[in-house]
Amino acid sequence: MYATGKTKTFEWRVSQLKAILKITTHHEKEIVEALHSDLKKPEYEAFLYEVKTSMKTYPSSAEIVSEPLGVVLVISTWNYPFLLSLEPVIGAIAAGNAVVLKPSEIAPATSSLLLKLLGEYMDTSAVKVVEGAVPETTALLEQKWDKIFYTGNNKVGRIILAAAAKHLTPVVLELGGKCPVVVDSNVNLKVTARRLVAGKFGYNSGQTCVSADYVITTKEYASTLVDALSSELEKFYGKDPVQSNDLSSIINSHHFERLTKLLDDEKVSGKIVLGGQRDKANLKIAPTLVLDAPEDSLILNEEIFGPLLPIITVNKIEDSITLIKAKEKPLAAYLFTNDKKLKKEFIRSVSAGGIAINEIALHILEPTLPFGGVGESGMGSYHGKFSFDAFSHKKSVLQRGFSGDAAARYPPYTPGKLKFLKAMLSGSILRILRALIDGLFSENCESRPNQAHEQEVYAYRLNVRIMSKSFQLFVNGFLSMEKNVCSISNYAASHARISDYGSVVLKRSGKGLCLLSVLDLLQCQPFAKIQIQISSKRGTELKKGTKSEHLICLNSLKFQIPDACFYTELL
Repeated sequence: MYATGKTKTFEWRVSQLKAILKITTHHEKEIVEALHSDLKKPEYEAFLYEVKTSMKTYPSSAEIVSEPLGVVLVISTWNYPFLLSLEPVIGAIAAGNAVVLKPSEIAPATSSLLLKLLGEYMDTSAVKVVEGAVPETTALLEQKWDKIFYTGNNKVGRIILAAAAKHLTPVVLELGGKCPVVVDSNVNLKVTARRLVAGKFGYNSGQTCVSADYVITTKEYASTLVDALSSELEKFYGKDPVQSNDLSSIINSHHFERLTKLLDDEKVSGKIVLGGQRDKANLKIAPTLVLDAPEDSLILNEEIFGPLLPIITVNKIEDSITLIKAKEKPLAAYLFTNDKKLKKEFIRSVSAGGIAINEIALHILEPTLPFGGVGESGMGSYHGKFSFDAFSHKKSVLQRGFSGDAAARYPPYTPGKLKFLKAMLSGSILRILRALIDGLFSENCESRPNQAHEQEVYAYRLNVRIMSKSFQLFVNGFLSMEKNVCSISNYAASHARISDYGSVVLKRSGKGLCLLSVLDLLQCQPFAKIQIQISSKRGTELKKGTKSEHLICLNSLKFQIPDACFYTELL
């Protein structure tokens, strides 16, 4: 189902989120009963903490505090042994961690230099370099670390992940993969060929995790592209590339033999259209183009990591996306085109660590973009601020004072408290007022039962003020009681918003009380509170049978209202 792209659409996401909302709203009773059956949870607690989890924490303040993880291990690689050692170390130090760096033994000169320079310039009590090969790395992995950062291949990445799992150590794995390049026929061919040659062969002879691993173009355009690449390669490296000082050598004889094996594959050797020359003594291989190698050939199934570039042809350029999606997710994917529709579809459909349009690998130089893989190409990311974040724990901190400790939060969980909670979460001012007023009268009558009067009609002045740091809502009207029926009549509402400059903008809402939402206010501003004042107003008794289109009937109350004045404040 995921492969169809259905789950990526906005409509599908919204429909499924709404379905979850329906579950919690339409089956509230069943959920509460199930929780009581399993855990004996009170209805109030189940409703507050599981069914409706949006209850606010006002008054309070919240912040995210970044703190260092502790002692971290950085295992570097050989293809950019200086940069890929120091860049994660910089992030770890910036975040406040102690660091152990294990450089790659495959680049021994750089490893020794890092040991020397960091020993001279850094605080070696907190920043250390450990040289060595597999035994030393294995010993390091047996220790408990607060994070491990590894750059290298998938095989070793799995070993790192398995070792980290023993201590539940989080990891960043910067791996590789086969990075595709799609070339459309509507491009500036000269610029495309130049960037493609530089992005493949000019980056350490293809020994770069984000370099182009293979090209996809149409059958009709393939020969044109090969000619353009051949022309630029000769300009870059001359007629005998293995003699060029501008072409990097292969790191060692092991990797030279590995690449030679890819070229000598009987399924590939006859498909070479340019290059293939080798200089074993100097570990150099000429930039090589391979056209339409079989799908089951080694060169199309293993990460090349060298100066060999297969070119795959398709009938339509749009078919390239299907081909890419059939493979593991790459560390990078590239597209050369002027077609806006194709660009949009490529970005939407191709899952990769990063994407560059009409360029190769330059996205990793942009400090505002994270660099990292997905799936087989790795996990986690760094660069710029993302390096700081990679080595930090985001600690959530909430602070409250001792005021505003509402009794409704604590047991015993009475029906009145549950009613008030549901009213608050509903967002309806009328429901909130009804729950509060019911509670106020209930409390007052329960505490002063002997003072209840038997008069049929009482009227009280009702003043409600809902306040926050920059917003105030006022409700004024009359609260009346007639034979156990509580009503609010002749009400008016208004609200004032305080601007950033301290001025007050007053907006009248007339009789439209229900159009204003208490939760809108509480969600916008901290330190919100509600004040309700109900006072006796003699001479304003309502006559029996009075009707008003603005009369709002609340719950029936089974008590008499005392002739008294009382006030409450709810935080």
